[in-house]
Amino acid sequence: MNTVNSPPVIAQRLNADTLFLIFSLVVARDRPALCSCPRHAPNQAELRQRPCCENASRECRGNASCVFGKHSNPDRCTHNLGWITLGHVCQQWRSALHGMNIFWANDLCALNNAAVVGFLPHTGSAPLNIDLSPEKVQNMLHPATRRERAEILRPHVHKAGVLRSGWYNWIPATLGEQSLPLLEMLVLSTEVPSTVIAPNLRHTVSNVGPLYHSPTHATSDGALILQAPLIHTMHLRNWSLLRCGEIPRMLTAVPSITKLVLNAEDHLYYPPSNMVDEDDAEDVQVILNLHDTILHLPSLLAIQVTGRVAEHPIIRRLLAHLVADSQNALQQLFLRDVEPSFLGSRVALDALKTHIRAIHPDRISLHFREVSRVFIVSVARQKLGCSEKDYPAMTIRLNLRNAPQSCVSILKATLFPLIPLEQVLHLYIDGLPDNTGTQFLLSSALRRLGSVHTLHLRSGQTESSSLLSIGTYPMVGLRGSSDPWLPSLTRLHINYPSHGSSPTWWKELAAALIERKGLDAPFRTLCIIVNREPVRFDDSAVEMIQRALAEVNFDDRISPATSLESLNAMSAMAAEHNRWTRDKIEDVARKMYGQVVETIEVVEGTQDGWPPGVEPWSMRPHVPDWY
Repeated sequence: MNTVNSPPVIAQRLNADTLFLIFSLVVARDRPALCSCPRHAPNQAELRQRPCCENASRECRGNASCVFGKHSNPDRCTHNLGWITLGHVCQQWRSALHGMNIFWANDLCALNNAAVVGFLPHTGSAPLNIDLSPEKVQNMLHPATRRERAEILRPHVHKAGVLRSGWYNWIPATLGEQSLPLLEMLVLSTEVPSTVIAPNLRHTVSNVGPLYHSPTHATSDGALILQAPLIHTMHLRNWSLLRCGEIPRMLTAVPSITKLVLNAEDHLYYPPSNMVDEDDAEDVQVILNLHDTILHLPSLLAIQVTGRVAEHPIIRRLLAHLVADSQNALQQLFLRDVEPSFLGSRVALDALKTHIRAIHPDRISLHFREVSRVFIVSVARQKLGCSEKDYPAMTIRLNLRNAPQSCVSILKATLFPLIPLEQVLHLYIDGLPDNTGTQFLLSSALRRLGSVHTLHLRSGQTESSSLLSIGTYPMVGLRGSSDPWLPSLTRLHINYPSHGSSPTWWKELAAALIERKGLDAPFRTLCIIVNREPVRFDDSAVEMIQRALAEVNFDDRISPATSLESLNAMSAMAAEHNRWTRDKIEDVARKMYGQVVETIEVVEGTQDGWPPGVEPWSMRPHVPDWY
C-alpha cells in the first residue's frame, strides 16, 4: 500500500461507509496492544523510582514482589499497533479512521498510559470501554502505573459504555457521585458503591472479593443500589454468605431483570445445621429484610444459584418468594454444586416443587459422575420454537462427597415426589452409579416412569450399551414374567462409542432389542447417535463385515440365544474395523437389527437433543463484537 504522502490511488476513492466496513473487519481481528515496558512507555524510568504502594516501607522493598527500582520483564513486552496502521495508508484513510470514534473508544485499555492519552481525543462522543480488569493490565507491573491509569480515566468515567473494574485499590470507586447515562455493562470487583445511577444499564456483575468476607462489612448498610430501570441481567459473583441480607434490598431496585445469577465461594463459612428451616415460622418480609418494601420481578425468566449460598435461610426464602411471585413466568431454575442438606429444607422443597409443577415437564435427565461424586437431575418441557437450552427447566447439581445417603435414595425419596412422573415421556440417562446394589435400586426407582416412550442413553465413564443392564436383571427386560420394565417404551436413542465399535456394544444392544421383542414389548425405533469424526474404510474391510452379516439369521422362529451366538462372531469381526462412517454404521445396524425393530436411524451430532449439557448457562451478556 502507499504511504500517507503517496499520490491518490483507487483505495483513496472509497466512500466512508465502505471504509467503515473494511476497517471493522480489521479491527475485529487485529487489536492493538501496547505494554508499559521501558521500550514502549516513556515514563517507565520515572515509575521505577516511585514506591510500589502509597505507604512505601523497607518491609515492602525487601519483599521479592516489590518492583521498586526494577526493570520490567522483556519477555512480557507487548507491542502491536494493530488496526492503528490503517491510518498509515494515506491521508484520506487517516482522516476517516480518526472520525470513527467507536474504534478508539473500545480499545483504550489495550494500550499503555501514554497511548491512552493519545487515544482519548479521538473517542469523540462514543461510549468508552473502560476495562481495568487484571487481564487488561497484566503488563502494567508497577502499581504506580496502574494508579496513573486510573487517574487518566477517572474524569471520563461518565462516558463509559462498559466499565470493568479490577482487583486493586486504584479503580474508580465513587460511581455514586455522578450519573452514567451511557453505561450498558458494569463489572465491579472490590469497591461496591452505595448507588449506581445508570439509566441505560443492561448487564451488571458484582465480584465481591475477600475485603468483604467479614462481619464488619456484613453489618453495614452499604448495599449496592442500582438506579437502572432497564437492567436485564445481574450476576452476584463470589458473594459472601455474610452479606446475603443485602441481596433482597438490591433486587427491589431492579424490577426489569430477566436473569439472576448468585454464587458464593466463601469456603471459610458454613451454615450451621440448625439453619435448616429455622425461619419457617417467621414472616418472609422480616427474613428478607424488606419491611414495607415490595419485591416483585415480573420479567424474571431464569435463576442460577451456585454453592452453599443456596442453604442460607435468606436465599432459600428468596428463591421461594421469587418462584411464587413469578406466577409461572419463571422459565429456568439452576442449582449448581448444592449440598444434599439443601433438600432438608421444607422451604427449598416447596420452591422446587412449585417451579417444577409450573413448567409441566415432559422429560427427565439423570447424570451420574461417580469419580467426582456428582449427581445431576434435570427436568424440562419441550417448547416449540425454542432451542433446547431455552426449554422451561429445573436442574439441580448435587455434590455427594459428604452425603450420607446415595444418589438413588435422594432421587426416590426426595426428588421424585416433586415431579409429576406421569407426564414424563423422555428419560435420559448418562452414566451409572458404580455400586451394583445402587444400580439395582435405580432400576427399581425408574419403574415409576410408566409413561416414558423414549429412552436416551449416553455414555459416561462406560460404554452406552452397558446402560442397558442395571443391577441383576436387564433394564429393558422383565422383573417378573408379566411385568415389563417401562412398558410404554417404543424408541431407543443410544450413543455410538466415541472410540469406535466393539463386540460388547453390538452384543448388548442386540440382546436388549431381542429380549424386548420376545416379551411382546418391542422397540419400534432405534436411533444411533454418532458424535465423533468418522473414518472411511477400504473396500476389503467392508466386504469382510458384509460376508459375516450375510451369515446371521434373524428368523423369528429361532431363539434369542441362537441369534446372539451368531451375533457374537460378527461383533468380534466388527471390532477389527471400528472406525466406520455414518453410512456404514447404518448399513450394519439395518442388517443386524432390521428384523427386530421397524425403523433404524443413524444421526451425526454432538448430543441427542435436550439436555444441552450439565454446565450452567453463561451470563455473558451480548455486546458488540469489538468489545
